[in-house]
Amino acid sequence: MSTQHPQTCAELLKSSALLEYPTEEMARQSGIPLETLENLHVRLFINDRGGTKTPLFAGCYLPGEDRLDFMLRFSGACRAQGIALNTGFPPDYIPMMIEVLALMFRRPSLQEGARTLARQYFTGWPTGFAAALKQHDETGFFSEIAEGLSRTLENLAAVPVRDEAPGT
Repeated sequence: MSTQHPQTCAELLKSSALLEYPTEEMARQSGIPLETLENLHVRLFINDRGGTKTPLFAGCYLPGEDRLDFMLRFSGACRAQGIALNTGFPPDYIPMMIEVLALMFRRPSLQEGARTLARQYFTGWPTGFAAALKQHDETGFFSEIAEGLSRTLENLAAVPVRDEAPGT
């Protein structure tokens, strides 16, 4: 997997940036007017009548799990790796979570911790997030990002941590 780290990190960081907020470059590459992407981003992720359908918080896509508990555990796992999260966002803010994971994979000393983090905190919610976006994103722009992110995270979570037998 070590040869895949640069590509995987780049994919994760690109997904994180694309979910943050639309840019002119994103609009140009997608062929969707910037104003349309901006309005869609706000409606999907920030504010919509009747409530935001696809908030950018991982804990919202873990049915049956307490979101606060998830946030506390993720934050604690990051601190245990020596990483302090940006306190301007809840710990389960998806772009920040993705960025943390990518940056951990970039550091050889943190790669085992990154694999453990991927297995413990990056499973379950990516599929739910992608499904919610598929249902509510009429352009397909953000849902395509979420589906790619879900596949990447699934692949990372499937890689065994060192000294662990496959399938355990």
